[in-house]
Amino acid sequence: MRFILTGGEKSDYTQALFLLKGKKADAVLGDKGYDADYIAEAISAMDAQVVIPPRSNRKTPREFDSYLYKERNAI
Repeated sequence: MRFILTGGEKSDYTQALFLLKGKKADAVLGDKGYDADYIAEAISAMDAQVVIPPRSNRKTPREFDSYLYKERNAI
């Protein structure tokens, strides 16, 4: 397990790539705040499923497993 504490004014997604580096997973779950192409590409490069709902302003919405997404808060 890995975690990074950031200031309250700093967005969590800025640390996503560091948290994923060197990890293996079947799927990576995150909320809409993590919907960025570079994060999805890093997850795909791990051969993991991207389970992040697309933001409403995304021109080409990405599909995701909504049932698995509901488990994102479980550890």
